[in-house]
Amino acid sequence: MTSILLKFYLRHEKAALILGVTGFFLLGYLAIALHTAGGNAHSLATPLDAALPYVPEAWPLYHAVYLLLFIPTRLYSRPPEMRRGAAANIACMTAAYAVFLLYPVGDASLLNSAGLTEATASAGGNFAMLFDDRGMNCFPSLHVALATIAAFCCARADRRLGMFAWTLTGLIAVSSLLLKRHYIVDLPAGFALGAFIYTLILRDHLGRIPSAGRMAAASPAAAS
Repeated sequence: MTSILLKFYLRHEKAALILGVTGFFLLGYLAIALHTAGGNAHSLATPLDAALPYVPEAWPLYHAVYLLLFIPTRLYSRPPEMRRGAAANIACMTAAYAVFLLYPVGDASLLNSAGLTEATASAGGNFAMLFDDRGMNCFPSLHVALATIAAFCCARADRRLGMFAWTLTGLIAVSSLLLKRHYIVDLPAGFALGAFIYTLILRDHLGRIPSAGRMAAASPAAAS
């Protein structure tokens, strides 16, 4: 029975790892939301944070991080690489979750500076996704941290793909400010966390991808 289950897992290991990382991501946010509900939140606001406009139309860019995170799973699909990729993402989340719990930073002051409430932000499209990360989890930006890991992986595989990934990472970061999700200081903190985890877990353990197949490996057509 054990060998049958092991064979089944190995056959579907990629899907299992993706589901496992996704589950850890969702459960971590849920646990933090429940633990910090009604608690006192720190503010890292600066005058520039208050001066930035609220742009609800930026939400598709903010959630583009989930597309970016998918690309490395197409580029580095060998089991050792997939396992390290999953470990890197979970390590990044674990570090961020620890900070969220020990030093909760909320975005209420960002909303207040824009003259918004959660209700008006929702009406403007800020809650366009069913699952949202509003709460005591601003510092560091986990969106930026995870996007940074993905961008480093993309850049290692292909220069042009790397340029696209880093551009998208920058747009994700900017959109988080325009949606009043993050303070400015959250962004370099997220980048530093992602860069550290990539260097520690992934940088020296990703195989080289043949140049002819780099872009094809990341395209939707490669999956068919």
